Amino acid sequence: MFKNQRGYNGYSRSVRSAEAIEGHEMPLSMITKDRIDSFLRDAKEEEYHKIADIYFLQTLPVSIWKFAAKDLGRSSWHHTSSRYNRTDHFCLYSISEHLVENYGDIAKRYKNLKENEKREKENKVLTYGVLKVEIWGGTRNRPKLEGHETMAGIIDGDWLYHEGGRNNIYANKTVERHEFDSYGDLVKAFPQFKGTVKTFNKIINYIHDLLGKFICFSGDFSCNEFIGHKSRNN
Repeated sequence: MFKNQRGYNGYSRSVRSAEAIEGHEMPLSMITKDRIDSFLRDAKEEEYHKIADIYFLQTLPVSIWKFAAKDLGRSSWHHTSSRYNRTDHFCLYSISEHLVENYGDIAKRYKNLKENEKREKENKVLTYGVLKVEIWGGTRNRPKLEGHETMAGIIDGDWLYHEGGRNNIYANKTVERHEFDSYGDLVKAFPQFKGTVKTFNKIINYIHDLLGKFICFSGDFSCNEFIGHKSRNN
């Protein structure tokens, strides 16, 4: 559909995505304070909301806007990046209406979410994980899938921490994700990682410093059972 970048605005997104953003409909990652303020200026000029509602919306943190966006769900999707990813877009007009009309309920559920996240962080349980991800090469005009890389490490939230850094377990290039309660379960499924224990202390110390607290692990985790090794195949 987009061969030779037809229908694309440069290399970052499709023309339709760029047009949607101009109309205050954008990916979740682009919902920032500046973009919300720009939208509210336009909404004020258009008399889309009452002045009192505009002032109210200006006081809300970006995190509430994003929570309300997820609550509503996407308003559309468009292709983005040179890989032609399908990216959900969220309409600030619809989000603002949702906030004005249902703020009491939204605020209550948002507070509960934050309290649950705090409790989960205080009782952090990490798991073993293996990811298989796509390796891309070529150029922006002609991207080429060169192969796949399999990496093993420890999952904390949305991230797998491994010898080479970290990878988002939900990224578009992730084609397989496996979670295990123990090192034994992991090496039983992926024997290529058996005996790769040398980097454990470095990784666990890094996560400990990152979280700023004691870390618990699921299953029968022991301090000599971390794998941070990666293998690659084509």
